[in-house]
Amino acid sequence: MTRDVRRKKQKRRMCINKKHAVLSVLALAAVVILAVFVRDKLLLIHKPADGDDRADYYENKEISDENKLLISGASAGINTNPDQKGLEPYLRLDGVRLDNYYRQNEVFFAEEDFETKGVLTYRGNSLRSGSVYGNAGIKEGVLSEAWKVKTGKSVALSKNIDYVGQPLIITWSETEKKLLNLKKSVDDSGELTEVICAGVDGKVYFLDISDGSSTREPINLGCPVTGTGTICPDKTPMYVVGAGDCSQGDTSEIYVMDLISSAVIHSFGDRRNFAMELPEEKYDFSASAIISDAIDCLITQGENGVIYSYSLSASASSGELGASFSQSAEYTYKIGVGEDKKELPEFASSPAAWGSYLYTVDKNGYLLCTDVNDWNTVWVRNLGASCDATPCLEIDKNTGNAYIYIGSSLKLSDGKKTAGEVYIYKLNAANGDIIWRREYEAQVTKKTDGGVVASACLGTGRLDEYVYFTVAGCDSKKSGLVVCLDKEDGGERYSVELKNYSVSDPVAVYGENGKGYVVICDNEGNIFMLEGESGECLSVLKLRERLTSSPAVYDGILTVATEEGIYGIKLK
Repeated sequence: MTRDVRRKKQKRRMCINKKHAVLSVLALAAVVILAVFVRDKLLLIHKPADGDDRADYYENKEISDENKLLISGASAGINTNPDQKGLEPYLRLDGVRLDNYYRQNEVFFAEEDFETKGVLTYRGNSLRSGSVYGNAGIKEGVLSEAWKVKTGKSVALSKNIDYVGQPLIITWSETEKKLLNLKKSVDDSGELTEVICAGVDGKVYFLDISDGSSTREPINLGCPVTGTGTICPDKTPMYVVGAGDCSQGDTSEIYVMDLISSAVIHSFGDRRNFAMELPEEKYDFSASAIISDAIDCLITQGENGVIYSYSLSASASSGELGASFSQSAEYTYKIGVGEDKKELPEFASSPAAWGSYLYTVDKNGYLLCTDVNDWNTVWVRNLGASCDATPCLEIDKNTGNAYIYIGSSLKLSDGKKTAGEVYIYKLNAANGDIIWRREYEAQVTKKTDGGVVASACLGTGRLDEYVYFTVAGCDSKKSGLVVCLDKEDGGERYSVELKNYSVSDPVAVYGENGKGYVVICDNEGNIFMLEGESGECLSVLKLRERLTSSPAVYDGILTVATEEGIYGIKLK
């Protein structure tokens, strides 16, 4: 073989080796890119992203004295007059239609009504401002499962009824425990902190928060419960909860239960709206009732678009629960401009209240402020989209201002996928004026929610400047966002992308040094603990069950429910 031939072969081998090397590098790069892509797809939560400085709409002005709720009461603003919205109210008292009404004993709901040890209603009080009692004392920012109690299968006639309400938590004294129908295994001495939670299996469960052990036999309602109950704020042993659907042989109603005898003592709720000549049946009573501290008024609402009110007297001073229900008031309305555009409301959320004012929002996107002493709707705000979230009220005791935080969601259009804008608002609770508004893109399908379905979470203490929301169906139909907004101007401090959207309400909890954390549950059973000021994810707990329930927190224990069970989670 000549020298030239050998050189040509060597060059050819070198070229081949270089090509192999280049291909190897490209293949390695492709593997790395694919790995990064897969990793990003597998991430349950992404790093926080910096947000915008200010909301897209921001009304930068001081609220005048005459427009402060605590000074002069509520009145319609320029764009919130009920007549301009075409409101037609309908009122019944004890089944008789009335044009005018004034309550004999005036009602006043106050934040202090729910200062009892525990979480006694949805979002903790009539303001719906938080479902946390005590101080979690967090040091490490870690979540760990403490206990789980398995529940039964859904008894709903409708398919895909798997929403579960927020658990309630109440501490009974040693004396109060003696009145209750507790199991013999429950220690007679000392206090008992009890978790009360109803589920889609139609049963109400009673558990010791310390270890999840059963404190009483479950109450079998027979109908699935998809919402949150309420206990009297003065600890009168009475529990109110509504059915979220029918079961075989039963109709859905709102139930009032005696927690001494574990019996249903009263039920109400028509599946039809009395304002329609040919009413359509609606099955859902998943709203959480509110009860005034003096036990003189109970208010709740249904998917049928009716707001229910009772004058209520209840006492357990004799060792037995005595309760009477009178002045059964029912309020509904048609709304819209022009006779052909009048719509009846549907309520997927719970009412909020402050003073004599009730704040309700329907699935058509109308937010109403109504005086419950005369059932006069003072103002109406159209939120521009459907609404499933419950209004969250904040009272500034230094200035007298009262605010509402709320977001809108999307409706399905003819059963098909819908995409569009949803909004987050801060409103003046006195007249419905917009303080600021943010806009987000979302989408909804038959199987996925879209927009702001959960209620707002108000920060306090070191998080007092912020309010937290979750937005479902953002970049994809299954993904979601957690957004931290500045209360003052709606500026987005940060946003955190979730692989799976959330319909569960965020909760803010705090450490011994006052540091704030936010806990989020997503739709696939993952619970995240975020550092409240930065959004950094500190801990993830995987329950591997769909999570639609909102959590309730008592000191260092978070309780949450799924379709299959009730969990106790330690906050470390």
